[in-house]
Amino acid sequence: PTEPTRITPGESSMISPNIRSTGRLAGIWSLSVDSTNLPEGWTWNDETPSGLDSIEIGVDEIWNPYLRVNAPEDALGSDSGYLTLTLTLDEDNNVSISSLLPIEANRTRGLSIRGPDGTANSMGYGLTGEYAEAWMLIHNLGNAEENQIIMSWDTTAWGNDLKLFDLDDNQVSALTLEPDEMILLTARLQVPNSASLGDLVNTPLEMCVTGDVCQTIELSFMATGTVTDVHQRTVPDNQLSWDISTDMPVGESQLEWSMSDAGLILPGWIWSTSGDLEIIDGDLVLSRSGPSRVYGTISLHLPHDAAPAFHSFMDSSTQSTDHKLQFSLEVLQIYRADLTVTSPLEQPHEVEVEEDVLVMIKLENPGNGEDTFRLEAEVITDSIITEDLDVTISFVSDMVTLGAGSLQTIPVIVKLPENTPAATPVQIRIKMTSQGNEGIEDSETLVLSAKQDHRWEIDANYLGNELRNRTIISQPGETNQIMMEAKNVGNLEDDISLETTINVIYSGSDISTGWNASGTSVENISVNSTVNLAVNWFVPENSWNGSIMQITVDLSSRGEIIDTIIFYVEVPHIEKWNAISSQVDLEIDPDGSSIDLEIIQLGNAPSKAFATVYVNGSNNWIVETPEELPILEPGESAMMTLNITPPQNAQHGKTVELHVRLREGTSLSETIVPLRVSVIHQFDLDGESPWVISSEGGFPHATLLNEGNAPTTISLNVRSVPTGWTVTGDTTIVLSVGEIRGIPIQIIPDMNWNGETYTIKIEAIDELGNVDEILLDTTKQDYSWASSPIISAVNGDNVLLKIHGTNSQTLVLDGSQGLLEWDSREGWLWPAFQSISDGEITINSEEGLVYTSYVSMPSIRDG
Repeated sequence: PTEPTRITPGESSMISPNIRSTGRLAGIWSLSVDSTNLPEGWTWNDETPSGLDSIEIGVDEIWNPYLRVNAPEDALGSDSGYLTLTLTLDEDNNVSISSLLPIEANRTRGLSIRGPDGTANSMGYGLTGEYAEAWMLIHNLGNAEENQIIMSWDTTAWGNDLKLFDLDDNQVSALTLEPDEMILLTARLQVPNSASLGDLVNTPLEMCVTGDVCQTIELSFMATGTVTDVHQRTVPDNQLSWDISTDMPVGESQLEWSMSDAGLILPGWIWSTSGDLEIIDGDLVLSRSGPSRVYGTISLHLPHDAAPAFHSFMDSSTQSTDHKLQFSLEVLQIYRADLTVTSPLEQPHEVEVEEDVLVMIKLENPGNGEDTFRLEAEVITDSIITEDLDVTISFVSDMVTLGAGSLQTIPVIVKLPENTPAATPVQIRIKMTSQGNEGIEDSETLVLSAKQDHRWEIDANYLGNELRNRTIISQPGETNQIMMEAKNVGNLEDDISLETTINVIYSGSDISTGWNASGTSVENISVNSTVNLAVNWFVPENSWNGSIMQITVDLSSRGEIIDTIIFYVEVPHIEKWNAISSQVDLEIDPDGSSIDLEIIQLGNAPSKAFATVYVNGSNNWIVETPEELPILEPGESAMMTLNITPPQNAQHGKTVELHVRLREGTSLSETIVPLRVSVIHQFDLDGESPWVISSEGGFPHATLLNEGNAPTTISLNVRSVPTGWTVTGDTTIVLSVGEIRGIPIQIIPDMNWNGETYTIKIEAIDELGNVDEILLDTTKQDYSWASSPIISAVNGDNVLLKIHGTNSQTLVLDGSQGLLEWDSREGWLWPAFQSISDGEITINSEEGLVYTSYVSMPSIRDG
């Protein structure tokens, strides 16, 4: 490069020159760096990743070394120098090429004077007797006008009449430069006629803007046989020409130069000639058509993609080494920039706030050389979009380097903040700026629009805990509800609704139906307002314990799902049983019966009940229950068989309560079944002969015993009664349960009976037709029973016994109790102290009568 790298004192700069292979074959090269021409105290170091040695460079490829140049703290503003770069082919050290890397101190006041190759050297060529012209560029590096530039130079062997001219051939005697202004001049010194071809003189040209801020360029002038126009600087796609003048050597009619050796053969470069100069078989041929001085013109059409570079063309004529074709050209870099948004194509492009939006931009370098571009972006403000809108714009890299004509697509991430107004265009200008020339830039405006931001703050809790993924216990047959709070924290008025779906996970053989859940909705909720929403659900009555309903609640805002909450409803264990006695025969056989109760599982989980059974209302009932009940599923039933034996003294007609308790856990159910003993009609008619009868009659020693469990009515019939005999007394008798009583019938004989024996039959019939009978033989005595000889009494009582044929003067003796007392009621008092099965009473020590007594203890009542 001819543009010096300027380095601020105390800092450093990375320099990466382009080294292009222009040969036909790839090669391995090594680069040497000579720093002897750097100002004092300046240093350099290599930071090339692969080093500087043995670098393979392909055909037409570019290799970039990275050289860091360090300026000392005390570097003067006038410091300038250069690094000499020499690239040598490893396999042949005779093949090499050198270039100078100009360096200057960065200063705010000063001049830069440089020759065609960018260094402070310039060579001028001239024909004898003509001016030799040395090209130079003068640049005001300061930031103010310089109008007092002091110039000085030394005398030479050709004199000291050095003159400065601009490129329009106007002589410049004094210089005035605006800040950063550059001018192109030629320094001219006349070549004397006496000079020989090849003679060379030098002089330093010093220009100072202050006493100590000076810049010097070394000017050299040479006498030559061929002169070409001075150095040119141009942009690509231009038509250039150089005039050539030559004093033809004596004896020669033409001069030839190899275009290839001169370096003129470059891809896309088109050369042409005019005047006495022509191109023949790759050579430039200058032919003399008249006097010895010959003129020609070489022209160049520079292609549009010519890369920025300094080109020095030189070759000695085949006919004379003093006739060199020598001129130079610097192709300047054109800085251009082209930026296009390739995605999104449709704008305004709707995006979500607080979400990364991918934007693709295409960057192109339409210039002719590599350039680095700085990427920037800004929000274009207006009455709605203010500077308070903190839009985030991120580049993968904000510096992008592009080669000539190359392009690159890079992503840009844009994020609109939460407070971006919905449905309002947000304009973002994306700009690329050339770092080679910061006046070159291109930009495009991206237009985004924030979608309505359906953002909500949801507060969903149950009993103080987060509802999400929580399990709620819900009783069967109940409708339940849970409330949620929703706050609109979006950017526009909005609606919200709770949309529910359910999934029932059944437990066991549960086939219950009717599970459901539903949610509510609210419309037109302003920003930052809070509303209440509800989720309702129902668990069927017949659902089983352990069945679970998964409720998925989608919180929807105008068709967009903003959140999903899942929670679970589980059925608890319900313990409930019942026993049904509808098929029970309430009559229990006195010897015992089996009854069946239907046990029904009314709970909601397979389980078994534990039964407790007892009888209330009477003692000594025996109830036998199964050892355990079976496991029943909800709704199932099973029969439970109870073996029930009543006590021996259980009486028909007295109802007792059978209590059946079914227990499971803390659950208890009780069923009360009324029971009674089934009726038994049974009696016993018993008697002993003889049936003692006096002339007044007599009662038999006979008993009726009710052996049934219910009172019974017995009808008595006396059969085989002799003619003339009379039967008196009650022929119908009612006996309570277990009651024994004498036969209340007496027979009165015919007055003519002389005592012969008759057999009398007594027949007893109950209401069911049961019949019993006894046969008693008669016997005649003076004394007979006038009341039944079957005594039933309570201990301590006095029983009145009546005897036919006795009076108060009669002596009546009980063999067990002694003499009996006469009572005014025409009978004898018998004290009841004990039961006697075969008692006998003697009357007047003559005759005896047999009796039987049944004495019971009196009942004792509390209180």
